[in-house]
Amino acid sequence: MDSKIGLVRAREKEDALRQGLEQMKQSRGELVERLERLHAEADALEARAANRANEQSSLRGIIEQTARQETERQASFEQSRAGEEQLRREIDASERRLGEVRADLDRVRQDRSACDVLLAEHRTHREHAVVTMRERYQVELADVELEPGNEAGLEERCHRLQQKVERMDRGAVGVEAMEELGSMEERRGFLASEKADLERSLVDLQKTIANLNRMSRDRFSETFAAVNEKFQETFPKLFRGARAHLALSDESDLMSTGVDIRVQPPGMNLRALTLLSGGQKALTAVSLIFSLFMCRPSPFCVLDEVDAPLDDANIDRFNQIVTEMGRESQFLIITHNQRTMEMADCLYGVTMEEPGVSRIVSVRLQSAA
Repeated sequence: MDSKIGLVRAREKEDALRQGLEQMKQSRGELVERLERLHAEADALEARAANRANEQSSLRGIIEQTARQETERQASFEQSRAGEEQLRREIDASERRLGEVRADLDRVRQDRSACDVLLAEHRTHREHAVVTMRERYQVELADVELEPGNEAGLEERCHRLQQKVERMDRGAVGVEAMEELGSMEERRGFLASEKADLERSLVDLQKTIANLNRMSRDRFSETFAAVNEKFQETFPKLFRGARAHLALSDESDLMSTGVDIRVQPPGMNLRALTLLSGGQKALTAVSLIFSLFMCRPSPFCVLDEVDAPLDDANIDRFNQIVTEMGRESQFLIITHNQRTMEMADCLYGVTMEEPGVSRIVSVRLQSAA
């Protein structure tokens, strides 16, 4: 009996040892597989490290090449800048020479104009002399022989002939002078009348200009006050909690004064228009346009992309004012904003169903009223 029990225990122990041996073999196989994976991963890491080293070497070469190229570009840029400076100096010198040439050309033109005037005067005198000689003395100027190089003798001869003509026509001078005096008196009276008319016209024109200036100042002052009042009402509707007003740069001279726009957005100090953001500038401009439109309304108002720089909150306030003003005038708005399109009564768009063929499409929206 004890032998059987011992044999059973020995077999159980043998089975347990066999199972442990199988487990050890299985664990050994897993360890071998894991070791092979680790060797493979190590090989892969070594390959990646080699690739990284190669990449670093390539990048180092690229960086060096880029640095050389940058140095070459910088040198080329400096050379180009020097050439540009030289070219600019040459252009300046050419412009100065061109100015001098133009000045010389202007002087030559002036001299030519003066010569043309003198030539015209000489031609007129010559024609007058030809007519006088033909009418008084029945002599053609072309038949008169002139000796070249004898200008002094020619002048003396002309002087003697002129004295002779004066002695010959002395009896007719008085009658012609009286007739000429009468025509001159008549001409003087006509010119005096024209002068008086011009002086009266000048006085009337000065009075008209003064009246127009006074009316312009009055209307400008009235319009400015009305637009400023509407602007102070409209601006807070677009800027919640903001203030704004218009101011004249020179109140003593309304004909040449400028208009300043002074705004104070919420939470900010009073500042100039140039210090505002793009959206704030757009809202300020829209407020001023609407203020002008309220003072001088018209049947139509066209707005082109004025809502482009506005955000959603400002778009809603903009659309609210447009809706209020739309009861009196018709607004045509060019826009790509969906919120502005939603409040429209009618939409017009351009579609291209086929390439190169555009077609206008209209959609009439039914209002809630």
